[in-house]
Order: sequence, then C-alpha cells, then structure tokens
Amino acid sequence: MFDKDIISREAKIDRKEILMACPAKYFGGILKYPTKKFEQGSLGVTKDHIIFVNNAILKRNKIILRIPFKKIIFEEISQSEKEDLDSGNFYTAMSYFAGYGPMSTYKKNIKLIRIPFKDENNVKQVPVFSIKNIKEFGKLIYDMIPKYKKKEQIEDDPLKILKLRYAKGEISKKEFEELKKDLL
Repeated sequence: MFDKDIISREAKIDRKEILMACPAKYFGGILKYPTKKFEQGSLGVTKDHIIFVNNAILKRNKIILRIPFKKIIFEEISQSEKEDLDSGNFYTAMSYFAGYGPMSTYKKNIKLIRIPFKDENNVKQVPVFSIKNIKEFGKLIYDMIPKYKKKEQIEDDPLKILKLRYAKGEISKKEFEELKKDLL
C-alpha cells in the first residue's frame, strides 16, 4: 500500500487509479534516464500506463517513467535472470563476520523484465525492471494485451477505420466509395 501512496504523490494521479504497485528496481534502458547501477523505487500499473517512481530525495534526481500501454511492443516483452551481486556480496560478508569465514558465499538470482515501447518521438526504448511481485505484475500486463492489441490494429489501418466509420453510419455509401478510392 505504501508504494501506491508514493506513485500517487509523485506522479500526481489519484491513488484509486493504481491497479497494482510494488517495490522495483530500474536498471536503465531509457535514453532520457540512464543509470549507473540501478534505481530503487516503486512500479505501478494503471489502466493506461506503467509508472515507475524512484526513491530519490532530491528533486533533480527524481525519475518518473510513464510507459503508455498503447505504445508498448507486447511481442517483445521478455523476462530473464541475472545474479544479484549486491545481496550476494552482503550475505557473504555477513557470513564472514558471523564466523563462517570466506568459504561461505551466497548467490541469489533476480528476475528481470524488459518492456519495450515507442516513446513520444517514436524511438524504441527498452526499460529493464526487477519487480518484487513479478507473477502478479506479469498476469496483469498479460490480461491487458488484448484490449490494446485490438485498438492498435484498427488505428494502424486506414481502410479498417473507414469501414468502421461506414458501419457506424458516420459516412454514406457514396462517401465511403470515394474515400476508399483515395486510399487505394
């Protein structure tokens, strides 16, 4: 619940609009917001966007990423794993100080998700996140795909739009035939 409050406050949206929120790490992938290591923050999902807000104290370090669903390239969303060196190093150091010596090393993998999308300049961006509730997040995103794929398919084809307008009665048969000739 705390993550919803952070996203609501920083992204200036109503808390009720946030369908899901959880802790996350942003590993880069957006040219506007490069990162050396990762940014700790909160990731939220609304009916129209995926929003990431980092935990920066200073305003100049604040990152608010908005990924519109209608711009996501759903076919290219992918998951992978990598070793979490930060927690591995921490737990190895703790075991050393606890008296187990340098023989003990702890390894932990984290799951990453890549969410490619086209930004406002039509440039492909591929942000990478590690999400605490990756199963819940994945299911929510997967359930939204059909809603946005249908819109995208209609918006991309002018002939489909023309047919839809004719079917709705917005244009006459004569107008439809004339516009169809122009398009073809």
